[in-house]
Amino acid sequence: MRFSLFPCLAVILLSAFSATAAAVAPPSGPKSVQSWYGRAAKAGDALGQYLHAYRLEHGLGVKADSAEAAEWYRRAAQQGLIEAQFKIGVMRAKGRGVSRDYAAARRWFRLCATEGLIEAQYNLGLMTDQGLGEPRNAPEAAEWYRAAAEAGLPAAQRRLGRLYQLGDGVHRDWAQAFFWYEMAARQGDREAKAAKEALAGDMSKRDIEAANEQIANRLKESRVPAFPPPPKDYQ
Repeated sequence: MRFSLFPCLAVILLSAFSATAAAVAPPSGPKSVQSWYGRAAKAGDALGQYLHAYRLEHGLGVKADSAEAAEWYRRAAQQGLIEAQFKIGVMRAKGRGVSRDYAAARRWFRLCATEGLIEAQYNLGLMTDQGLGEPRNAPEAAEWYRAAAEAGLPAAQRRLGRLYQLGDGVHRDWAQAFFWYEMAARQGDREAKAAKEALAGDMSKRDIEAANEQIANRLKESRVPAFPPPPKDYQ
């Protein structure tokens, strides 16, 4: 079950203290927000645990503590909060606050990738592509890249384009490579722009015209949004 991260914060925090709110004096001072998040976290509220962890990770109103942040992210993740699952996956992959464990990171990413979180889909594709935690599997990496690319993530579009250019895990198709490079380049991905220009140097004029025609058609039919919303941070 996927929880929403952004319902009304006041309502969520109040729900964590519904039985005792009237008897508890609200905290004051610069650490008051963190105090409320900490209380919500200890009361078992998943969103409170996530927000408490975020502030611990970044030192907002409290001394930064990556290890404690990871623990609170883990608690929220175990309650099904998809954003917390993603964060603990990143921390496992990077060894931040916890020991580096690629296999564990992949498990967390897979949980939220299957729920449609595009950053997790990209990270899972990247780890699968690089053979982190499990042996490399280019066809599977391509599918995870594709899921995130179709949703508009430029890094995934660029990497999927490269797989098509090389014929790695997918059939070699320069028109498809050109298309995905173009999609990423339109969002400001400089590596994709350079890759597209380099690829164009190896393509015939007829092939480029065919690729551009395909791009025009795909833009009309594809799920790739013309101006996708800015994605969250990813690995």
